[in-house]
Amino acid sequence: MDEQRNAREMVLSKQGGSENWYLSLPWCSMGRYQGPVVREKGDVYWVDTTVTGSSLGTSKDPKFPLKPVFEHSVFPNLDDLVKPGGKFEGYTVIIQGDQAGPHEEDDFVRYMRLECSNRGWCFEPQSPQSPHLNNLDLAVFPAMSRRHSTESRKRNQRVLKKEEIWDCAFQVWKELPSCKIARGFLQVRRLAEKVLASKGENRFLLEKGKKGLHCGGSTDFHDTADGIRRNDSKIFTAVQADPSKHAERLHVHTEKACWQTQYPFLKKV
Repeated sequence: MDEQRNAREMVLSKQGGSENWYLSLPWCSMGRYQGPVVREKGDVYWVDTTVTGSSLGTSKDPKFPLKPVFEHSVFPNLDDLVKPGGKFEGYTVIIQGDQAGPHEEDDFVRYMRLECSNRGWCFEPQSPQSPHLNNLDLAVFPAMSRRHSTESRKRNQRVLKKEEIWDCAFQVWKELPSCKIARGFLQVRRLAEKVLASKGENRFLLEKGKKGLHCGGSTDFHDTADGIRRNDSKIFTAVQADPSKHAERLHVHTEKACWQTQYPFLKKV
């Protein structure tokens, strides 16, 4: 019993007659840990963290930076889609983001603008106070939130653990139909037309029916396996994207150096 007690106590020892004190721990008497194993070396586990633009944080205070996500996942996947022989060969990628703090971080903005200009793509930050012009905020996230709540109720749980929240959200994303996302883009396009007609105002959103958020998409389009199709079978040519325009954003923080830098753009032949 004394050995076990001593193994858990820090013993102050005085070396000779000097005043140099030191701590000693009798590690040899501690023996092998017999309690439950929380995780093994190399295991991935969940921690609470903060999303940043490019900062990794520290080992004691880790962050989740967006820059590596785009560098190692988003950009490579988009490259494969629009490259010669890709599913969407010849298309111009438009990356849209709101003005959340991580999206406005200098290093992140510089990286995004440079990478997009090198590829001839558009990096389009949306205007302030306009979540109705972002398909994620307008349609995708609300749809996923409702489905997430339904999935949690199926498990007879009102509060989910971190791992369960992730598993549930991932399942919802995999099952979200493409037509739901496509209808969101259609609604964004028609809402943008209403914003232009209102000279930039958004008070029309308070109106009901077709004067507000409703845009007649359910009447004009029907769902398909990979999106939506017009009921009248008409096909329209996509609007030509101009990547050089993303260098001139009068509605963002133009006083910031990361937005003042001019980048050369690739000329398509």
